[in-house]
Amino acid sequence: MPQVYLFPPSRLQHHTPPSLDAGEANAAIAQHLGFDVYETLGGSRDGALVGGHLPGPNGMGVGVGEGELDSVLVVVQSAYPQDFIPKDLKPAFTISSPPPAEAFTDLIHGYTERAHQMFENVISPFIASIQASPAYKQLLDAFDFMGDVGKDVADELGWLVGVVDDDQKTVGDRKDTFEAVEVKLADLEKSYGRQSEVYGQAAQTVQAVLSNQGFQKRNVAIIVVPP
Repeated sequence: MPQVYLFPPSRLQHHTPPSLDAGEANAAIAQHLGFDVYETLGGSRDGALVGGHLPGPNGMGVGVGEGELDSVLVVVQSAYPQDFIPKDLKPAFTISSPPPAEAFTDLIHGYTERAHQMFENVISPFIASIQASPAYKQLLDAFDFMGDVGKDVADELGWLVGVVDDDQKTVGDRKDTFEAVEVKLADLEKSYGRQSEVYGQAAQTVQAVLSNQGFQKRNVAIIVVPP
């Protein structure tokens, strides 16, 4: 089942992470990222699934931003979180009876759309083209032999690395910012194998970003979704 990791970590650590239903998980993620849910729509208190999908903030509640925030949502499709999650990071909770993995892409869309009404700066691959930074060019070179698949991998990892590049800015420059990224490590694992060099390099790149101290100081929700 999907696992959710949070930065800063929850003050209430559990030896065994609690299991939340989709509505409860969505509410917890929304509040952690600054989408302060104060009213659920349709009279549903638990933000229940709509049409078999995880509702984003638009589909589950009405929210307002909580001041000037700096929030990041990362969705990683993978059955092996141990390959990239920092060893000292424990799940805040899991999601029981989740929808298909594709629904979490819709979740990113929902948060991105809602973020425009709540954050001054919104950064997401769904609303802009990736910038040709030096780090992105290195990723393109590393995965060039994979053709179109390599371009997709480089784009996904490039957006994720871009989050860390943003951490080089001062806190004041980054206030009131929401970023959303999706990385489909499961596609690489399926095509090339978990022991392949290309999969290992991609997993290490994800781990390096999640281990970055500047990244960990932001309000971050990482959702690891099995394919």
